Amino acid sequence: MAGKYPDTVVTVATCALNQWALDFEGNLARTRASIELAKNAGAGFRVGPELELRCAACSAAASEYGPLR
Repeated sequence: MAGKYPDTVVTVATCALNQWALDFEGNLARTRASIELAKNAGAGFRVGPELELRCAACSAAASEYGPLR
């Protein structure tokens, strides 16, 4: 049985990023770069890893205890 849109093609981009705990700026930069790559490849959907931007709230918690030594 043919679907409603039988000739529809969807491009999906997947990525595996090298993200680091407490590297907020670096993680965000790598995520944004992968989004741009997916867009430039014509992807309609981009799938990233779980907790891709992990520790978004960790920066507030980490600042409560001062800098890491």
